[in-house]
Amino acid sequence: MSDNKTPLVSIIITNYNYARYIGETIESALAQTYGNIEIIVIDDGSQDGSDRVISKYSKKYNEINYIKQKNQGVVASRNLGIEEAKGAYIVFLDGDDRLPEDYIEETLKVAVNDGIDVVYTDFERFGEDDSKSNFCEYDKRKLRDKNYIHASSLIRRGAIGDIRFDENLSGLSHEDWDFILNLSYKGLKFKKTDKTWLLYRAHNLSRSVTNSEYALKAVKSYFYILDKYRTKYPGTMEITEESEVVEAWRLADERREIIAGQTKLIDDQRQHIIEQQKYIKNLESQITELTATIDNIVSSRRYKIASATGNAVHKVARLPKKIKKHVSK
Repeated sequence: MSDNKTPLVSIIITNYNYARYIGETIESALAQTYGNIEIIVIDDGSQDGSDRVISKYSKKYNEINYIKQKNQGVVASRNLGIEEAKGAYIVFLDGDDRLPEDYIEETLKVAVNDGIDVVYTDFERFGEDDSKSNFCEYDKRKLRDKNYIHASSLIRRGAIGDIRFDENLSGLSHEDWDFILNLSYKGLKFKKTDKTWLLYRAHNLSRSVTNSEYALKAVKSYFYILDKYRTKYPGTMEITEESEVVEAWRLADERREIIAGQTKLIDDQRQHIIEQQKYIKNLESQITELTATIDNIVSSRRYKIASATGNAVHKVARLPKKIKKHVSK
């Protein structure tokens, strides 16, 4: 095969505190059936021992370029990856995901044979979920409603030009959708392949729209992206029933309702505790008053006389028993 048929592919792995997974991710890149690859691993200031794991692989394999940076977020990490990549094509890979061994080979076939700029796949979840996505064929109108093209697609490096991940979305969400939208508006050619898929790890550390904080970030991100492209390309992006923001807003509303219900429950419990405390204080007051009354009675002269008389009567009552016992002796 000529050089045009065997272009260099850069796999850009971004990692933050995935020490337990990053080894699997790197190994999946090393195991590719397509041989002409470079692997760029960017650690974003991890604090969990990731450096030790990554260093072990980078020292052993020449095709690994290991870059460490202070924590700046996934946006900065991916942009650095673009700058460092030497390949004609790039693939982004999160530090907890994996690639099937034929991933580069199959996506690259489509890119080279059909002249495609962005080749995307479905993804198959593993870990806490084993479901598989069912993304549609490329439709730029649907892409403007919601993202169905993940960041681990095979992308022709030359087609990216000066497009980068938006720093304004750092710490928010949907930075991958914004990046893909940018490529779409630029007029790049997209195609889906069913020959392979991304292995996407599902676990409770992942960003999830079921998380209330993430849902609110998603809404904020969506409106930022919407305003951005409305300004740049008037009349091309509008909110519809299919828009991702509608779903994110619904989830946010559901979370707000749950939080409101929990807040009411806590308030009710707090009020119950306050009432119980008042009841206990009332009992304590009554006990204090009763104790004082008893003390007054015990210390009174009449009580003392009555007590002395009672003791004398008790002694007299026991006298016959003592006399009888004495006589029997």
